[in-house]
Amino acid sequence: MEDQVDEESLVIQLRTAFLQQNLEPFDSRDVSKIRNDDRAVLAYLKNSRFNLEKSFNMMTESLKWRKSFGVNDITKSSFTDELLTDPYLYFKGYGKHGEPLLVWDVRRHKKSNTAHNAEMKKLLALLLDEGKEERITRKLLCCST
Repeated sequence: MEDQVDEESLVIQLRTAFLQQNLEPFDSRDVSKIRNDDRAVLAYLKNSRFNLEKSFNMMTESLKWRKSFGVNDITKSSFTDELLTDPYLYFKGYGKHGEPLLVWDVRRHKKSNTAHNAEMKKLLALLLDEGKEERITRKLLCCST
């Protein structure tokens, strides 16, 4: 028999531990999300199978990366029309659990073009962030009655 996980208690513990550290290395928008959105905190817990230490480390490292990469400042207007209209990266349908499927057409990858590759990384970060939000919204819509 599986142990029952007290998700609410773990969310509070992880949030408290995160907010007690120096928050300077993090984007204030991400900190606000951790402070106010239980779903965001719960996602880290689920990805580490409810291991608080792993969740804390994952949250800390990923949010540092998000700030260093400028994920919150990337918008579709940041990209050339070519990247947005020629399907290098795009969502196509949904998986069996309702998650949006992101397709990356690697045939269009230009290994020698470093400027293009930097833009592709930014586009990938934007699309993954959008996909994560869509997945959360779809689950809420599908499960609410």
